[in-house]
Amino acid sequence: MSDLRESAMLRELVSDYYNQLITFEEYRAQRNIIFDIIDEEINGVVPVHDKDNDVEVANNDASLIDKAISFFKKSD
Repeated sequence: MSDLRESAMLRELVSDYYNQLITFEEYRAQRNIIFDIIDEEINGVVPVHDKDNDVEVANNDASLIDKAISFFKKSD
């Protein structure tokens, strides 16, 4: 899928939500699917979903996120 295709999918999804054709939950679920496609096909990152906390973290970015959190905790 090309990046233009994902862009069009996101615009259509936003339009559907804006025009109240889908609920907020449907919007978020569909948006996450599109973001997963973008991550896999364009960014080369396979997302990992944490079902317990409803949080999504990419494999390669997990340590970067941990480093950022540690940095800000040290700054306090």
